Amino acid sequence: MRSVDLEPLLQRMRPEAALAAMLACAGLTLLAGHLYLVRPAQAKLEELDATGPQATLESVTTDLNEGTLALAALEPELEELRDRLYGGPSSLPPEKVESYIIERLDGISGRHAIELVSVTPGDAKEVLMFDEIVYEVEVKGEFFSLVAWLRELEEELRPMVVNEFNLKPATKGRRVGMKLRLASYRPRGGTT
Repeated sequence: MRSVDLEPLLQRMRPEAALAAMLACAGLTLLAGHLYLVRPAQAKLEELDATGPQATLESVTTDLNEGTLALAALEPELEELRDRLYGGPSSLPPEKVESYIIERLDGISGRHAIELVSVTPGDAKEVLMFDEIVYEVEVKGEFFSLVAWLRELEEELRPMVVNEFNLKPATKGRRVGMKLRLASYRPRGGTT
């Protein structure tokens, strides 16, 4: 590309012609700015004016309704999580938890022909933001009955969890002895 030296041309140009050229450049710059910046903004503003504030309000209302429906759809899941955290034994006063657990274990054991040998509550201790109470449970029964017993125990006594368990053959026939540690968690400071 060849460079052009404009200085000799400008020196020969009359001041009126230079002023006209500068005004033409300024005019072209203003025209380009108007066409590429102002006109699109005006068109968008006119489009909004044509649809009116009612359409904008309807759009916002639709978005809000969709958000409300999404929240409503999550409500059952939130309720289930709340029930899992605060339901079952956790919802009872501390002095009634032990009898509740023994009563439930006895009922579950009866339905599955399981012998409830012992339930021994431990001391409460702090685990993160919860109070943990451990129950040492000993049962005897047929293996598959124990499996069904455990499944029902998990459902009926949730949010309690089985921390550990031990199986060993019992002295008679097909029976099995099981010792397990069942933990109950209560949010510190009570329930909500």
